[in-house]
Amino acid sequence: MTQRSRNNHNSKRIGMVLGSLALMAGSMILNPFHGAATASADLDTTAPTTSISFPWKDSLLRGTTSVNANATDNIGVSKVEFYLDGALKATDTTSTYSFSWNTTQGSDGAHTLMAKAYDAAGNSSSNSITVKVDNTVPVVAISNLLAGQTVAGVITVSGTSTDIQGIKRLALYVDGGKVASKTLLPALTSAPFNFSYYTTLIGNGQHTMKIVATDLLGNEGTKSVTVTVAN
Repeated sequence: MTQRSRNNHNSKRIGMVLGSLALMAGSMILNPFHGAATASADLDTTAPTTSISFPWKDSLLRGTTSVNANATDNIGVSKVEFYLDGALKATDTTSTYSFSWNTTQGSDGAHTLMAKAYDAAGNSSSNSITVKVDNTVPVVAISNLLAGQTVAGVITVSGTSTDIQGIKRLALYVDGGKVASKTLLPALTSAPFNFSYYTTLIGNGQHTMKIVATDLLGNEGTKSVTVTVAN
């Protein structure tokens, strides 16, 4: 090989090397953050923080209620899962995080709610609280009047109402209209009642006396008896 051939050969090799280096540099210029983004995802070991904002711990609940959670993360929250007694009930990917809980579909008593927040890297954290459900209405019994009984003058409607959480209010209704009530402070799990009523305020004939007992959560239990007024 002549000196000129050697020089041409070396020039071609140098050109190929420089071309490869240029392609690599161009690739880095087109995507300068590729390595940084990958490293950032790999280095995210910080878990989100989460808490149940409603209901509050040890709350008494009935009917349908909203369960709300707060969640934050140093990069971003991807989703929040809601659990009831260990079972997944809902997943929310948008703030504010919540789900609607129909407590009548389960049992009365204590239940555990948990919110679990995740970030894009899979880090997670959770917060749990215990609440109590009561959808059971109070039990009411009228003890001194019988259906069809004939009454006159001043009559007494008496009996007892009971509820596991406590009776907070008692009321007497005559033919659908409230004529007397009382509030119990404190609420009683067994609450006797004794209402007096002047039957001269209504005409003779059949009339319905009804007791309504309301517990601490607003559940209402009733008992009615229809009597005959003869003044």
